[in-house]
Amino acid sequence: MKLKNLPIRITITSAFVGFMALAVFFVAYINYTENQKEIMRTAHQLVGNALEIARQNIDGLLGRAQIVSKSISDLPGSVIDWRNPEELQLYLMQTLRHDANLYGSFVGFPDGGFVQAVNFRNPDGSSRNVPGIPADAAYGLRVIEAITGKLERLQFWRFFDTDGKPLEPANAAISAQSKYDPRVRAWYKDALTKQQTTFSAVYVFSSLRKPGITISTSARNAAGAVIGVDLPLTNLANLMHQLRPGKRGSIAIIDKHSNLVAHHDLEKIVRRNANGSYAIAALKDIDESILISAVARLKSAGTGASMGHEADHAPPTERRRDGAHPNHDMKSHSLTGAIGYETDFGHIIAGQTPAGDTRVLDWKIIGVAVADDFTEHLRESLQRSAIFTIAIFVLAIAGVTLLASWIAIPIIRLRKLADRISEMNLSSTDAPESPFDEIGSLQGSMERMRGALDIFLRYVPRDLVRSLVLSGRGAEIGGEKRQVTVLFTDIEGFTTMTERMTSEQVLEQTSLYFERMSFAIQANRGTIDKFIGDAIMVMWNAPTDDEFHVDNACRAVLTAHEISEELNAELMAEGLPVMRTRFGLHSGEALVGNMGARDRLQYTCLGPNVNLAARIEGLNKFYGTQTLVSEQVRRQASRDFLFRRVDIVEAKGTSIPLVLYELMGERQEGAAFYVGEKKVHQASRYEQAFDFYLHRDFQHAVDLLEELQAAVPDDGVVSALLRRCRYYIETPPSPDWNGVTAFDSK
Repeated sequence: MKLKNLPIRITITSAFVGFMALAVFFVAYINYTENQKEIMRTAHQLVGNALEIARQNIDGLLGRAQIVSKSISDLPGSVIDWRNPEELQLYLMQTLRHDANLYGSFVGFPDGGFVQAVNFRNPDGSSRNVPGIPADAAYGLRVIEAITGKLERLQFWRFFDTDGKPLEPANAAISAQSKYDPRVRAWYKDALTKQQTTFSAVYVFSSLRKPGITISTSARNAAGAVIGVDLPLTNLANLMHQLRPGKRGSIAIIDKHSNLVAHHDLEKIVRRNANGSYAIAALKDIDESILISAVARLKSAGTGASMGHEADHAPPTERRRDGAHPNHDMKSHSLTGAIGYETDFGHIIAGQTPAGDTRVLDWKIIGVAVADDFTEHLRESLQRSAIFTIAIFVLAIAGVTLLASWIAIPIIRLRKLADRISEMNLSSTDAPESPFDEIGSLQGSMERMRGALDIFLRYVPRDLVRSLVLSGRGAEIGGEKRQVTVLFTDIEGFTTMTERMTSEQVLEQTSLYFERMSFAIQANRGTIDKFIGDAIMVMWNAPTDDEFHVDNACRAVLTAHEISEELNAELMAEGLPVMRTRFGLHSGEALVGNMGARDRLQYTCLGPNVNLAARIEGLNKFYGTQTLVSEQVRRQASRDFLFRRVDIVEAKGTSIPLVLYELMGERQEGAAFYVGEKKVHQASRYEQAFDFYLHRDFQHAVDLLEELQAAVPDDGVVSALLRRCRYYIETPPSPDWNGVTAFDSK
């Protein structure tokens, strides 16, 4: 019978520890049973108090915002006028200074006019980081003119410091065009339709990217005018964090659609959509299994799981000026109607209570706690009881543990070293010391194995070896068809350059070049297939899957190009020949796997698409470009990258026309390889010229290209297309001309 493998340290100490555990068990059991009821009562009380505090704070926050909107609504009609907004703007700004929680207060008019005050500071005085405003602005006032015909009309901003004083003239005002129409906004229409204070659904403030709501009401003394205040809910996240019952518990607020209103982790409330927009996250979208389960169970339990008192529905006019309900003092609340249930996390306590005025808001405050989080003092009691019981065993256990560690620690270190080696983490570590000769010999053997593998991995892609080791399969001849992005690079004029250099100089300079280029490629998840003289072959999406392999390949090319230019600057400064790199990038299906003989394999990719990537690289020399990519790359890449068409070609060895593009950089401002608005505009104009060229409208193409050439005289792509158009003006192409250029050489 084969015995189960047991750790040495556990085997040696288990007999001694077993006797001690038996004695401690009885003492711990008594303490546990006595304290369990007290712990559960405390947990219920903590959740109940947290829900009540949250409810009062929400009532206060919303109540103060309603008071602000009502006070603006009560202003005389002569004040509520966008054409003479000075008095109205000062009042709006005063409301923001009075309640620092508000982000903005504003008035929308029936003719489309709009007056707004904005608070650019958080309640603690820090900046809310609103883009496009002066750095020292604390408040802003905006006026948008009425709609007299066209939607776009003038808007005017003025900015003020924390004391309400206008900023210096250089930063004091901004005027621009705006298409904003308050009359089509939900807050405006709802307030006029319902003729009462309305609350919007929770949404993401576009300028803050933070959650908030808009409270609106119709003006009492100005027909058709609607008052609104924007209330960020970021402070609720801080409150939820402070009230969180236990390290795994949660206090959260959700609306009737189970969208998050507040949560102790502010980042979870707002999610970013695939199109770059922001939205309020649904409860189901966050990684909070305990909270999600509690909400589902509370919903199934119905109203019986609410707090032990009914929610107060007093209207805003009956609330104190701080927004709280009258005659309502904070005291201890228990969850008399709470639910409890068992999960993999232990016993769960959950309860809920309405938030705000349920006639206009359908929010619920959810409280959930894990009972085990409150047992720390019970564990301390068990420890105190156990100390006396195990005192007589301390010396014996210490001696046994020391002996076990003396034997086991070097073995454990060797096991960890073996695990690191199997994961291809071959960085050197301190050698484990042991007085035992056998362990020392084993350590030496493993160090030699680590060194040998480190050398081996300099010839084979690390990801490939790691995937083979983790799969448990041997390296066999064969492959699979999969989508890959393939890159070929080449140094322009390398043969001529090396004729003027010694072999040692060539080796030193190319080694430095390959090191820099390898860094750029591997930093963007590229797998270097091979070095071919001065060329490099790279693939993406093999051997490991890469969902964004086309984007990573484009970014790798831009990085490599920039690093190559930096290296050339260094070489030029030292009087050495520069190495101008050309890139060819294509994406498509290829056979990927182990190729070669059984005793000498190479992991690579084969197929027409691989050959086409090499052909594309070679075409750079005909167009004076450095980076050419196929239409497949341009089509699969994200819109972050800027491309322009170079030509439609039939490369040597191919029969299908291929649209060639030049990868110019990134179009998004702030990106690492942002080309600037001017270059984006020039690329757009060039694309128009190329369309004219394909439609045989060569004269219009020439007009645009001459304009671009005047702006950038050394643009080889523009010059090449301009020469071609002028030639076709003089010598029109045949009727079956389709714009394709055929190449008979590489």
